[in-house]
Amino acid sequence: MTAVMTVIVTIAHHLVMRADAAEKLANQAEAEEGRQALLHDSLPEAQLHLTEAYQRGDRSPATVFMLARALQPVQAEHARFAAVVGHMWSVALSSDGRQIVTADDGAAQVWDAQTHERRFTLPHGDKVYDARYSADRARLVTACGDGTVRIWDAATGTLVRALKRRRADGKSTRYFVATFSPDDKLVAAIDTTGAVTHVWDAESGAPLAELRDEAADFPAIAFSADSRWLATSGGDEARVFDTRTWTQALAVPGPRIRTLTFDPAAPRLATGSASGDAAIWEIPSGARAQHLREVGAPVRAVAFSPDGKIVATGGGDGAVQFWDARSGTLRSQIDAIHGKVLSIEFDSTSERVVAAGDGGAAVVAKTAGVPVVALDAPPAVVRAAHFDPTSRQVVSADWDGTARLWDATSPYRRWGAPPVADSCGLAVSLEPDRRFLAVGCKDHPTRVWDTAHDQLLAELPSVTTVAGDFASAFPAVSAAGDRAAIARGDTVEVYELPGGRLARTIRHSAAVDTVAFASAGHDLVSGATDGVAPRDARRSRSDRAADVARWSRRRRLSPGRTGRGDRRAPPAPDLRRRPRRGGRGPRSAQPREAAETVARRCSARHDPEHERRGCPVGTLGP
Repeated sequence: MTAVMTVIVTIAHHLVMRADAAEKLANQAEAEEGRQALLHDSLPEAQLHLTEAYQRGDRSPATVFMLARALQPVQAEHARFAAVVGHMWSVALSSDGRQIVTADDGAAQVWDAQTHERRFTLPHGDKVYDARYSADRARLVTACGDGTVRIWDAATGTLVRALKRRRADGKSTRYFVATFSPDDKLVAAIDTTGAVTHVWDAESGAPLAELRDEAADFPAIAFSADSRWLATSGGDEARVFDTRTWTQALAVPGPRIRTLTFDPAAPRLATGSASGDAAIWEIPSGARAQHLREVGAPVRAVAFSPDGKIVATGGGDGAVQFWDARSGTLRSQIDAIHGKVLSIEFDSTSERVVAAGDGGAAVVAKTAGVPVVALDAPPAVVRAAHFDPTSRQVVSADWDGTARLWDATSPYRRWGAPPVADSCGLAVSLEPDRRFLAVGCKDHPTRVWDTAHDQLLAELPSVTTVAGDFASAFPAVSAAGDRAAIARGDTVEVYELPGGRLARTIRHSAAVDTVAFASAGHDLVSGATDGVAPRDARRSRSDRAADVARWSRRRRLSPGRTGRGDRRAPPAPDLRRRPRRGGRGPRSAQPREAAETVARRCSARHDPEHERRGCPVGTLGP
C-alpha cells in the first residue's frame, strides 16, 4: 500500500511539474510575442499579448515595463470627439484652451475642453474642410465644400455671416482653408485646387480681393504676424500680396511648393517643396535669407517657433528636422512618424513640437531631437495636431472620424534642467539616479540641483578640461546634497551646499580627471592623470567628526552579539553617550575630540588592519 501511494504521489508531482513548465513556456511565449509587437510599433497586438502574460502571473520587471509602454497611448488619451459623419478634417483649440472645434464630412462641432461635452453643432450640409478661431476667441470661421465661408459666434454657435464670391471665371468654389488675419480684421479662404483666394472684411463681410494662383491641388495660405502680408500657393510657386493694396509684392519660385509659413518675429517666409527643398525668404525683397536644404524627401510641413529662432521641417520620410533660423544650420533631427509628416506645431515655449502624419501617430518631441511622448491612434492618417495653451495637452484630427485629446507630458520624465547653451556637448553622469545633480556645460557655471524640489542649490565654477587623451572629471555631489566637488586644473574644490561657499581644496601633482563622493557622508576620492590619489589633508574637523559618528552609529554591535561569527568591526566610541553617574562607563570626552581620536587611527590606504582599528571602510585619512 505504501509503495502504491508513493507511486501515485510521484506521478502527481511529475504532472504538476509538467503543468508548471507548460504554463511557464506559455507565459514566455506571450511575453515574447508582445515584445516583438512592441518593437514593430504594433501596439494593439502588444497590448493583447502582454496583458495575457500579466494575467497569467508574469510580474517580471521586463513584462511590467513593456505592458506599461504598450498601454501608454491608452492612458494618455483623455477624450474622444466623434464626427457627425465621415472623416475628421481639422481640429482647433481656442487661445484660452476652453473650447475645441472639429470639422468633418457633415458639420462643425464645438466642444467644452474641460468637460469634453459637445456644446453645439454648426450645420453646413457639405464637407467642412477647416475651422479656426479668431485671435480674440469671439468668432469661428469655417471653410465648406458648398462654396461658402461662414463666420460664427463662438460663445453661442449662432451664424454671424455667410461669405460667398462669384469667381471671375464663373467656376464654383469649394473652400479648403479659411483663416482670420492676426488682427482679426480680415478673412481669407483658398479653394481645394489652390487656384483662387478670396478675401473679405471680417466685420462687414465686404469682399476685398480675389487672388489668383496656379492650381496644383496643394492649397496653402498664411498671414504675416502683423497682418501686412498674405502668402498663397496652389502647389507650384508662392505669391505674397500686400494687404493694404492687394498688389502682388513678389513671387517665390517653386516648383511644387507644398507648405509655407511666416516668421512670427520678422517679415520672412519659409517654404517647403515636393523636391525636398526648404528655404527662408525676406519679405518684400524676395531675397533668399537661408537655404535650409536642397534635396531629399518631400517637405510637407514647415513651422517657425514662436520666438522665431528655430524652423522645423517635416518630410515624406517621417523625419522632423530643426534648423537655426538665423544661420540656417541643422540643429537636430528626429524620426518622428512612420510615414509622411503632414503637420508640425511648436508649443508656446518654443521648446517642443508636435508632429502628426500617416500611420495614426502624433509625436511630441523637444527641439533638441529628443522624443517626449508618442500618441498612437488607430492606423489612420492624423491630419493635424495642436498644443493647448499650457502645452500639457494635444488635440488631434484623425482620418477615422475621431478627434482625440491627449496628455502631452512625458510618462517617464520626472525632472529636467533648463537649457544652458546650444553646445554643451553630451555627457552621462556616473550616478544618474541620485536626487542631487550637478550639471556642467563647458565654460558656463556648474549648476547643482535638488531634483525633488526643482531647486537650484548653487552655481559653481565649471570643470576645467583635461588636455590630451584624458577625459575630464564630472562634477560630484554628496548623497546628502550638502557638498559639491569640482575639478579645477590640479585642484579639487569642495563647496558647501546650498549657497556654494568654498569649504576646502585638495591639491594634486597633475590635472584632476576624476572626482567622486562616497555613498554616504563626505568621504571623497579624486584621481589625477599621473595616477596618484593623495590623502585629503585639508578635510575639516566637523566633516571628520560627523562621518566617524555616523559610521559609529551604523556599525555599533547589537546587545549580545559577540563571538567569532560576528565579522563586523568593533564599535567606535559613542560620541553622544555621557558617563553614568557613579558607574564605570566610557571616559568623558567632547564629541569632536573623540572623533579626532578615532580619525587619527585611520590611514588613507585600506589594509587588513584598517577595519580592526575601528575605521570606516574606504575612508580617507585625517
